Amino acid sequence: MGHEDSAKGLKRWIDLATCLVATDADGAPLGFITLIEPGTLAYESANLRWFEAWQAEQGCDLLYVDRIAISKAARGQGLGQRLYAAAFDLARGRQWLGAEVNTDPDNPGSHRFHARMGFVRVGEKRYTPDYTVAYYARPV
Repeated sequence: MGHEDSAKGLKRWIDLATCLVATDADGAPLGFITLIEPGTLAYESANLRWFEAWQAEQGCDLLYVDRIAISKAARGQGLGQRLYAAAFDLARGRQWLGAEVNTDPDNPGSHRFHARMGFVRVGEKRYTPDYTVAYYARPV
């Protein structure tokens, strides 16, 4: 699996990322968004490598959204938009914020969400016969 399939792997991933966490009034986590700097070679991610190549090709500065997760209880309340707003604030001074969304298996809700947030599709890559992602970027 991935880099977070053990406690040690999870800690290493968190150490490499900037993680913004939304909590309720009692401090319980409701969701998070993680951001990774391009050039973080210790982070083994084909998606980050894709964005590094795109960034070099475009001659631009980008911050990569590795993932966003919202608890079931907090969905539909605008938390994803607020987490992305915080990510945009953190990325100020850069040109782009980049993210990927699965197309196979498809995640139509995430495609719609990113379009509503102003992201444009900048690429797509099939990694295996049953795994394809679309790459999105949005000016900051």
